[in-house]
Amino acid sequence: MSTCLDSWLLLETQYKLWDFLLDEQNSNRNDENGEIMIDHMSLERNHILVRTNVIGGPTERTLPARSLSEDTGKVYPWRMFSSFPVPKEYFTTVNRSSPGKTDSAFGEFLEKPSDGMSPTEWLKLCQDTFCHELKSNPEGIQGKVQLNLPVRKLVSFKILSNDKVCFDKNLKYWPLFLRLTAPYMCKNFGRMLEKVLAVQQQIPDEYQTFPLKPCKVTDATLKGRKLSNMQTLGSKMAVRYGKHLKLLSGNSSMNESLNMLLKKCQFFLQSQQRSFDSEIESTERNYMGHDWFASTIFIMMSGNKERAWSFLHNFSSLLASGYLWMPRLHTSIHLPVELAVSSIHPVFSTVCHNVEIILQLELPRLFSAFRLSGFTPSQENSIDGYHVGEHIDFMRNLETKFRNIVLKDMQTLNKG
Repeated sequence: MSTCLDSWLLLETQYKLWDFLLDEQNSNRNDENGEIMIDHMSLERNHILVRTNVIGGPTERTLPARSLSEDTGKVYPWRMFSSFPVPKEYFTTVNRSSPGKTDSAFGEFLEKPSDGMSPTEWLKLCQDTFCHELKSNPEGIQGKVQLNLPVRKLVSFKILSNDKVCFDKNLKYWPLFLRLTAPYMCKNFGRMLEKVLAVQQQIPDEYQTFPLKPCKVTDATLKGRKLSNMQTLGSKMAVRYGKHLKLLSGNSSMNESLNMLLKKCQFFLQSQQRSFDSEIESTERNYMGHDWFASTIFIMMSGNKERAWSFLHNFSSLLASGYLWMPRLHTSIHLPVELAVSSIHPVFSTVCHNVEIILQLELPRLFSAFRLSGFTPSQENSIDGYHVGEHIDFMRNLETKFRNIVLKDMQTLNKG
């Protein structure tokens, strides 16, 4: 229920679960001292309230236990509550690094001119430099602030930087990006995405899959559009997350800026959607979930909606956009009619089976364990203590082995 943010947004907007859980906590108070009584249900409610409201990874929040401690002196050291905001003790402190001329070798690389290098050579060097820095100096690459970068962001850099599609085991979990996180995000990352995209646009035959459509719409028109309840609530959660990480200012305009960006993305993508009669309700409207990808880019661009839109608009022409930006291909004209009308996203129809094939070939015992348990790898939570920098060599080895297989399937998404 709470491992997928879109699932939680749906439940909250439909059934007001936060209000229900808070009311239940409030009604479970001790008549003598007024404190919330500790029992199995109150522990679980407290955990769900924190887990769904304080989003992020293990270095960004402190989740309360779901059971009592064996310490008889303090069987439950967590503060319970029956109203928002969530107590501060559940938020971890996020510190900015001291400013400097450059943050790391990777930051220096991004500032250097690419004179004398072809676009392909620069992209390869960018990938190598990033991966080396991630292994050897992760503290340097995190730059502006220490927080949890989505795993698929770091891994999918291979897709963005050299079309190096590899075993991106978290690609299909995009709605979980705030929970399934690895240890680094940096102020360099936004600059890297922009520069990589600009270089890729110099070689459109290799990277651009979709035509780049213009988007002509005024702010007045966008202000007249309405976002769904899920989009609105997701926007509030994303802005609160960005402020906690000190990547967004405390200015009250941040919510409005993100909402305007989401409306523009929705308007732009809607112009590329098919219209047809279907018994599947999700095909008759805009993408039902929150646009977490656009929200992530907004946070990476420090709340600059023009900069975020420029990236998203240009990124929409790349093959990678069809897989990383979930609303991008919702009932899209770029998909075969049969696939568009099915409401099955290409991530699931062209990528996920490769994940299980690679798992079976590389880790047969683990694959067998999944089969025996009755669960698929896609039903697992994030791995505690996982740091992508510690597994780069393994992942690049998988890239060498399986890139052509996975890339071939990904490139067929717009072919009938």
